[in-house]
Amino acid sequence: HANADLSQIDAELAPSDADLASVDAGPLSLMGRGTKIVLHLKEDAREYASKKKLRQVVEKYSNFVTYPIIMEGSRLNTVQALWSRGPKEVTSEEHSEFFKFLSPASYGAPHYTLHFVADAPLSIQALFYIPAFNKEKFGFGDRDEDSISLYSRKVLIQAKCSSLLPAYMRFVTGVVDCEDIPLNISRETTQDSALIAKLKEVLTQRLLKFLASKASSKTPEDQHAYEQFYVEFGTNIKEGICSEKSEDKRNKMAPLFRCESSFDTADTPENMGGVSLDHYVDRCPDTQDSIYFICAPSRSMALSSAYMEAFKRSNTEVLLLYGPMDEFVMRHLATYRGKKIVNVESAELAVPEVAKESADENTEEKKADKKLPEEDVARLCEWIMKEVLSDKQVESVRASARLVESAAMLVGHKSAATMRLHHMQMNMSAGHRDSASLGMQDLDGPIGVLEINPSHPIIRKLSEIQFSGDDKAKEIAKAVVWQVFDNAKIEAGVLGDPRSMLNRLNTIMDAAI
Repeated sequence: HANADLSQIDAELAPSDADLASVDAGPLSLMGRGTKIVLHLKEDAREYASKKKLRQVVEKYSNFVTYPIIMEGSRLNTVQALWSRGPKEVTSEEHSEFFKFLSPASYGAPHYTLHFVADAPLSIQALFYIPAFNKEKFGFGDRDEDSISLYSRKVLIQAKCSSLLPAYMRFVTGVVDCEDIPLNISRETTQDSALIAKLKEVLTQRLLKFLASKASSKTPEDQHAYEQFYVEFGTNIKEGICSEKSEDKRNKMAPLFRCESSFDTADTPENMGGVSLDHYVDRCPDTQDSIYFICAPSRSMALSSAYMEAFKRSNTEVLLLYGPMDEFVMRHLATYRGKKIVNVESAELAVPEVAKESADENTEEKKADKKLPEEDVARLCEWIMKEVLSDKQVESVRASARLVESAAMLVGHKSAATMRLHHMQMNMSAGHRDSASLGMQDLDGPIGVLEINPSHPIIRKLSEIQFSGDDKAKEIAKAVVWQVFDNAKIEAGVLGDPRSMLNRLNTIMDAAI
């Protein structure tokens, strides 16, 4: 045995169908050099004496140990620990094979590979893979399926260690080898260990830095690669911004966010992944102190919205958000690069000024001629507030400085996404099951501020009727005001049951005919 390998398992002495526990260890005098370890198992641990179980244990926990482990003349640890090699020494083919080994359910090469070594603040060798496709989109996502495996000196500490990365990075698979972690750390300890928390912080920051470098790259290849990544995992980025408690991490994730813009053409290859907040800030005027966004179901609905009229007139860029999480992303970010992030439906919105070169003086003069005098507008707003809607419906009624074509709009209201969430929670707690209960008509209190357009023909006509002594005309005018109010709620996406409009519409049409 003088040349025998130190990692030799002396199973070849046993019959092929025998348990290893029945093997005679033999006298120590037969050994030339090295160490022989004899394990005595209790009766209730007899399964660990079977060759099949022993093979499973070795392949799971010691697959990457440097020394060969041989049983019955066959080496058990055949997979190379790629993370222990230099990042430049590993080929793309080796990465593809190792990626398949770690994530058998994935196919093809990984979309991104991050291989790094760090000595401070912890001694780390890490190898991360980001797949080309998001399995969650097809209902196959499982965080424990392709999570990160934690090793210490190539010995497995915990497979599928979900505590190494935040939940929104569950699409990452790979290996982390940290020499600072003791080999005898328990699975329970990895859940709340200060050392594991420190390791998680280092790994998360390194991944965010890596993704930021890909997102900010100016090369067409890198830009296209990041756009493909965002199409697949953009929801995870949004989830991270909304769930991350650390403002520093949220700020680092902000450059990863993508959306469409009113300045760009939709459905073109170069805009598949959208524009970034950095792109928006870089091309907006220095005098603009806000980043504007609008939430809508589609691009066409966003661009035709009444909330966009002032921005079209002033040629101000607006980010177009379509996803249910997008508004919450903007709320959690709040500011970016010194500019406040503002919803165009906000009541306190500062209306962008019209650039002199884009203003048509004749058009502006014509609009000014048609505009109601301020005192008439004040009287009309008071009449609508006191005799039609009341403070149970709206907080106030006022003239709008931003409407151009539309008659009215709601501002300062709860967004459609927020109201849907509110009613979903309300209905779940009440145990409602009927579809009608999902409406938004049950919200308590006023819904927001109603702004009217003093230049719109309907508003001017309402003002005329208000001054007249025709009671019948005033009743019709009240119905029109309610319809204008419901139209504004439709525009804002907060109308509850639309059937309430039917009788009123019939009344208005009857009067018109």
